[in-house]
Amino acid sequence: DKTLNEWVNMEWDTTVRLTRHVSSTVAAVRQLGSLTGRPDLATIDVCHALEAIGDASGLAFTQFVPTEDTLFVYKQLYDACNLALKPGHQLCLVAMGSYSLWLEKLGRYDVAVPLAKTRLDLYIKSLGLKHPDTLSAMNDLGKCLKMSGDQFSAEPILRQAVILRGDSSSAAAPMINLAMVLVDKGEFAEAKGLLEAAL
Repeated sequence: DKTLNEWVNMEWDTTVRLTRHVSSTVAAVRQLGSLTGRPDLATIDVCHALEAIGDASGLAFTQFVPTEDTLFVYKQLYDACNLALKPGHQLCLVAMGSYSLWLEKLGRYDVAVPLAKTRLDLYIKSLGLKHPDTLSAMNDLGKCLKMSGDQFSAEPILRQAVILRGDSSSAAAPMINLAMVLVDKGEFAEAKGLLEAAL
């Protein structure tokens, strides 16, 4: 359909043109240096701005921002949240999740895993064990542990996430991650059952 193609091309062109500005924005963030020792710059408005920049630079189609720069922005966001907000604040927890995810993508599990554990503990403390955000953090920790090669620790966490999510559609993510752990262990029958249930 010509109209649909024109619309898609227009949206893509707009997206690409806006995305080209992300690298210069990230460069400006780098010029600020570390926010760790600058509490005057760490306000909730700065936190929200950094979150938006990080999300933009982390988009899959963004070819203009190196992964290390995206990680840097999320580290700045994480530091700013720690300075400006109370532990357990929703934006702090989101920042921890984003920072941990990018550390995981770069294989820095020595930092990513403890961060994911702390985030889960804070979610449990603030929202309870069965809250959807807590269960998402539980799945994230299990996946991070699996990616780090610690299948032994990942399995019980992912099993708990699957059980607590019950029959909801959101159970698919921990089911798939648990299935991948079981495949690595050679437990193919249970893994197959989980994948079929997830689909």
